[in-house]
Amino acid sequence: MEATPANPLNPSNPIGRPASKPQTPSKTIRDPLTPAEQQQVEKLLDYAETAIHRHELETAIKAWVAILDIRVDHPEALAKATKALYDNYFTDDAWTLMLRALRGGSTSPTVYLLGIELAENIGRWREADEIRVRLARLPDADPDAILKAAHHLRTAGRPEDTIKLLEAALKRHMEDQALWLALGDLYCQIHQTKLAVAAYDRAARLGPRTEDGKKAEAALLHEKPIITEDEQRSFLLAMREAVAVSLLFLLMGFQDAGLDFWRMGGSRWLGVGLSLLGGYLLVTATSGSRQYPLGNWLGNKAKQDDVSEIAPEIRTALGLIGVALLVMSFKLVAPIALSLLTAQLGG
Repeated sequence: MEATPANPLNPSNPIGRPASKPQTPSKTIRDPLTPAEQQQVEKLLDYAETAIHRHELETAIKAWVAILDIRVDHPEALAKATKALYDNYFTDDAWTLMLRALRGGSTSPTVYLLGIELAENIGRWREADEIRVRLARLPDADPDAILKAAHHLRTAGRPEDTIKLLEAALKRHMEDQALWLALGDLYCQIHQTKLAVAAYDRAARLGPRTEDGKKAEAALLHEKPIITEDEQRSFLLAMREAVAVSLLFLLMGFQDAGLDFWRMGGSRWLGVGLSLLGGYLLVTATSGSRQYPLGNWLGNKAKQDDVSEIAPEIRTALGLIGVALLVMSFKLVAPIALSLLTAQLGG
């Protein structure tokens, strides 16, 4: 016959429910246990396991509760105790145990995930949301735990709340690729294309060769290509595109002058210069509307922490001026080609 292990439980709480006011403040996972406490916890875990095998659930619950009186957020004891109490319709007792752990200052992501699950199971939706926010703000929160909480929230059909959770988490985990990828997926779900592309772009830049990086790049290919906010503010990027336009006009002028730079003359070089200015204005009007410093000159204060942009009417004017300068540039860099074309059309 199997020997019955010594009962390590304190008989002062025979029902197995959490004491309303422990005699001494319980420790959390951050606090080291004394050797005696550690030994007591191990004995209680073994005793609870034996009780489960003997189908003595109430005895097992008492053991788990006794562990929580030592360490209020012991993940294994808390998970098993709350599940047993919930399954047997002692929901208030299960919730009391969970509140003790959360209010006791637990920093265990596992405890927060357990709290979210229990709160949802018993219909405490507001408390579940509060626990999610606290989880995202935990200094030691594992991004995987946050992603798990986000998955449950998204599955519940609440993408906007999931976005808030991920945004809060990214304040502490700015370099976590998986969080950025998940945020991009959620923005896609609510049809926020620009925000989705920005999130995917950030995820891809954090590691294009990783699995998440490849997923982010693949997602970018399926979304509408746009220029990111940083690129819209870049004067150098706008000038780079304008230089590409002016090089095209330079080649046209070079060909019109018989492939001889010395025969290009002042008018053709003036046309090349005007094409640079016209190209810059056209690029600014179409894709560089938040550009710094041009935005400041036009009154929109486009700095790093400002997302305002050049007014649409000003952008339209810049675009028209840019097109006019490009037309003028074409006439200056290719007079011979234009005269031949005119003669051919006229003949």
